[in-house]
Amino acid sequence: MSATVVIDDAGRLMLPLAIREQFNLTSGSLLRIRSTGNHFELTPVGFDEPELVERDGLLVIPAKGTPCNALEAVEMERENR
Repeated sequence: MSATVVIDDAGRLMLPLAIREQFNLTSGSLLRIRSTGNHFELTPVGFDEPELVERDGLLVIPAKGTPCNALEAVEMERENR
């Protein structure tokens, strides 16, 4: 979708309803703004690509959520079957 919006005197812009609905944006939703060359992009927080960080010379995607033990998870699944 493409749309033209106007920035008001306070620097605010109104996103079209179709875009707000598509990304489930409501009042208070967070957006990340990234400037790239001669344009910028808005990304809803939580929908963007994972950020890479460098650890010990390697690029990794930081883990999120509750850590788990894969071996224990496999054993539990086997027992449940």
